[in-house]
Amino acid sequence: MEKFLKEMTNGEYAIVDSKTVILLDKDADFTVCFTFDPDSDVVVRIRFRSDDTMETKVNISTDAETNLITLTCINYENTMEFCSSDPIYLGKYHGKDLYLNFWVNSAGYDSMKKITYTLYKEL
Repeated sequence: MEKFLKEMTNGEYAIVDSKTVILLDKDADFTVCFTFDPDSDVVVRIRFRSDDTMETKVNISTDAETNLITLTCINYENTMEFCSSDPIYLGKYHGKDLYLNFWVNSAGYDSMKKITYTLYKEL
């Protein structure tokens, strides 16, 4: 069987990967590993937390040793849907910028979450 190859672009960016997943465990972190070649990968973890401020925000932390980028979504439990307002810069791969957008939907308070993400690479 022949392999079907596709290329998707948006402006000056290639769409490297785009998927939708439904989280079985609504309280667990969502982790995806993007492997660009055998020696290069980036792990993105999306976690959901709450605090007493009621302010919704996304905190970004990175660990260069493990290539782990953690996106902590604060106070989104009561939100039916939200998305990253701007693409999140992940770093460079072979001199090209990488960005991630994500969108989260839920059926209501304290219910399962659906995450849609897209990974972009500068052309």
